Amino acid sequence: MARQLSHTPEIPILIARTPHARRIVLASCNHSRAVATVYVSLVIIAAIYVLQHFAITTDSLDLISADLPWRENKADFEKAFPNLTDLIVVVVDGATPEIAARSAGELSALLSREVGLFRSVRQPEGGSSSTTMGCSFCRYRRSRRSPRSSSMPNRS
Repeated sequence: MARQLSHTPEIPILIARTPHARRIVLASCNHSRAVATVYVSLVIIAAIYVLQHFAITTDSLDLISADLPWRENKADFEKAFPNLTDLIVVVVDGATPEIAARSAGELSALLSREVGLFRSVRQPEGGSSSTTMGCSFCRYRRSRRSPRSSSMPNRS
């Protein structure tokens, strides 16, 4: 006797053993356009919900309570020294101090033209203290350690 083929696709054995899952799969296969329409509708609704309700910030200070003592101290400091908030510091180095000063001047001139990006551009003068400190850092880096004390630089 010839076996009749069903119009439904083959179902894996696990699903065939559970009658409710089998009915759901068969109904989904038989009404595939309706299932796809419902699925696309749900995706659109979910996307609209996410766009209206999901927000993220890249400012890590917004994630921490402003009522904490250190946050209040920071706010007081920013009120007392408004010129130090939203500060970008650029250190220009060159082969000679003259080349570094000329490059810093050129950079300062270029950045001051960008009034839409920067509120103000300042070029503080180095002065003798920065030259002295810079040289002491250079000497420290090039110094050798004493055999007696490995933590202290050799000053000879």
